[in-house]
Amino acid sequence: MDASSATGKLISALKVQLKAKHLSYREVAAHLRVSEATVKRYFGGKGVTIEVLQRLAEIVDLDLLSLAIVAQDQSTVERGMSPSQLAVIKRRGPLGALFFQLLAGWTVEQIVREFSLGSQIDGYLAKLESLGMIRRLSKRGVKVLVRPSLGDRAYGEMSDLALERAHQFLRELNLREDKCDFQFDPIRLSAASAAELRKILRHFESEIRELSRRDLVLSPEETQWYRVLVVAKLTSRKELLNWP
Repeated sequence: MDASSATGKLISALKVQLKAKHLSYREVAAHLRVSEATVKRYFGGKGVTIEVLQRLAEIVDLDLLSLAIVAQDQSTVERGMSPSQLAVIKRRGPLGALFFQLLAGWTVEQIVREFSLGSQIDGYLAKLESLGMIRRLSKRGVKVLVRPSLGDRAYGEMSDLALERAHQFLRELNLREDKCDFQFDPIRLSAASAAELRKILRHFESEIRELSRRDLVLSPEETQWYRVLVVAKLTSRKELLNWP
């Protein structure tokens, strides 16, 4: 397949959209009611018709015109956020929460179903678009245009927000509740092992995000929400002697 051809660009755009929404070829095949081998042929540029492209676009909440716009925009890199955009996501409320779900790869339809937003969603999307944070491609298809910079965890754009949310979580946390699962242990480590611990924590964070991505296709009735905070704090021998 010639990736520079019109069809090649559309298929490349579809691949990006499928990856963003964590959809596999097997899941696409189930949507289309064809074999996985047929889907692979489509994405290899074989047997692709306008009707097939339309059906593939619908799986990622786009129509053909919107898919063409995405294909044209394919090289566009998501920008960092302006102070006014950061202020929006740092305020409590549905607007910031909605943006983070879009950033995580949720479709508008999934968000509407998950949080029972109904017609309210159109107002939220219009606001995010007016702020230059998303572009609406179709009635329910969107492209995220900006992404908060993580940078150094101590100085990234999201550090203040993460600290605020973590402190709020700790204030509300009751470890005696049955719905709370935790493990706490003091551990003695060398500098090398402490560095390995940091890697383990990052890997754990990645693993639980992957669990969430895997369950993205499930209905609200099949899932529950959890707040997860992973912490390791350097302590002194003096502090340890005073524990518990």
